Amino acid sequence: MKWLLGPFRKYADFNGRASRKEFWLFYLWQLAIYFVLGLLTQLLESWFFTGLYLLYSLASLLPSHAVTVRRLHDSNKSGAWLFILLLPIVGIITVLVFLVSNPTPGTNDYDQRLSDRRPWWDTFPWWGVVVLAVLTWMASQIITNDNYELAWTRIWPGLRITVVATLEAFGIALVLGLLFGMGQLSRNVVLRNVARTYVEFVRGVPILPLIFTVALVLVPEITKALNFRLSFQMRATVTLALIYGAYMAEIFRGGIQSIPPGQVEAGRSLGLNRRQTMNSVVLPQAMRSIIPPLGNDFIAVLKDTSLLSVLGVLEITQRARQFSASSFKFREGYFVLAFIYLLLTLGLSLLLGVLERRMTRDRKGGR
Repeated sequence: MKWLLGPFRKYADFNGRASRKEFWLFYLWQLAIYFVLGLLTQLLESWFFTGLYLLYSLASLLPSHAVTVRRLHDSNKSGAWLFILLLPIVGIITVLVFLVSNPTPGTNDYDQRLSDRRPWWDTFPWWGVVVLAVLTWMASQIITNDNYELAWTRIWPGLRITVVATLEAFGIALVLGLLFGMGQLSRNVVLRNVARTYVEFVRGVPILPLIFTVALVLVPEITKALNFRLSFQMRATVTLALIYGAYMAEIFRGGIQSIPPGQVEAGRSLGLNRRQTMNSVVLPQAMRSIIPPLGNDFIAVLKDTSLLSVLGVLEITQRARQFSASSFKFREGYFVLAFIYLLLTLGLSLLLGVLERRMTRDRKGGR
């Protein structure tokens, strides 16, 4: 089994037990070899590297199972480790799929030279591989280390408040952005200047002082004047919504102004009034250019909920601060916090990418 560790074998004890260090060194080295062999197989399309990839997968199958089972036995962990057993099996399946899709490697060079399609390695999302590797490593630390696991159990209950605050703030900001964005395009001089004043005021003040100003000065005065009360969490959510409403107002204004004037004239020539033209002609077309930046603002709202911790809201950042201050485990607390935010933002980015591609399919000739 030592030969499978390559240059890392000097760090392994092989004393009959499976330490965490030995376990992860073994699998990280396997991943590196699979990556190099797979890259050579795809680039050179050679039977030699294809066979070498298959032979290495078969050779590492039994050692991989042995190391994983030994680690499971020595660490007394649950079946969370069993996914590692699939590594050599996935390698074998990859080779078989490659053989089926490329039955005669090296014979289609002329066809590839005639095609204008870019090579796979040029369009492959390598950044996703790097991010996935980092997330896998972070998840493994949380699973295998008791201190990180303790930080996870203390921090993740605040995720519900983070998600609720994000959705509420984004929903309110969306309405404010639409109203003030259209207000900036209004013919009414009062509405136009009120909307512009709101946007410039919010954009001209840094977000942290603005949070204190709105949450501790403006919102209490307004609620006192209107004779009703808001919970502190809702006050913080409204503060975030007021801030991002100004940025979304600019997004709506830019999206509406990107529609050619001929579209408005066509709607008016059909007998539609100004409001009907805006609702039925302009806004549906403007949404294509509005949705991507709105998606970016949604992710920004999610990340900026961490600033609500300065107001004492018990979202995940505040819980991480409390855990780190009480246990002095700053590394573990903020490590878990970064992992949660990374999972949330990457998942949202992928979903927004799918939505954007679906909305622009007809521009690319898709159906």
